[in-house]
Amino acid sequence: MALPARTTLACNPRSHVTEAPATTPIPSKYAVSGASGRLGHLAVESLLRRGVPADRIIALARTRAKITDISSRGVQVRHADYSDPATLIPALAGVDVLLMISATDVGQRLPQHTAVIDAAKGAGVRRIVYTSTLRADDTKLVLAPEHLATENLLRASGMEFTILRNSWYIENYTDQIGQFLAKAKSLGPQWTPRLPGRPARTTPTPPPSP
Repeated sequence: MALPARTTLACNPRSHVTEAPATTPIPSKYAVSGASGRLGHLAVESLLRRGVPADRIIALARTRAKITDISSRGVQVRHADYSDPATLIPALAGVDVLLMISATDVGQRLPQHTAVIDAAKGAGVRRIVYTSTLRADDTKLVLAPEHLATENLLRASGMEFTILRNSWYIENYTDQIGQFLAKAKSLGPQWTPRLPGRPARTTPTPPPSP
């Protein structure tokens, strides 16, 4: 029977203590869902930059053809569709840690996330890292209930988990900068928030062109 590294063996109080030779631990295998999306793609890139070997990273996507740039770097690409549970357990085989990026189908997220969590548990995934939202338990954001329900599923799953309560992604705006510029619309507020005890200030309106 294989023994864990650095295990001390003792047969009886008078015996010599023998230390099993240390072995190099096998690094975890990470899977990133939604790898064809912006956040998923950035997560894979971040793992590579941090020195995680490409053969320890699995990129999951509905359309594998969209991430050929990732596969060309040695990252394994697997088909995984939140709406098709049959694709999930094979996609998660051998995975230790899953970054589960929340689904984009608002109103369908809970059944989709349930399918992913069930598949991860069935595949032996050790930990799920989930992208939730800020103050999921008390915000009025319309997207929050599905996030909170997913958090509760993770708590009840018996698995290890990490919840990332992310804020609104700036890319939700930067991806549309070209459209806004084309329509000459401003993204910024037209007022400065009032500090306690100080009057509110508005942004001066520039004088009209002559």
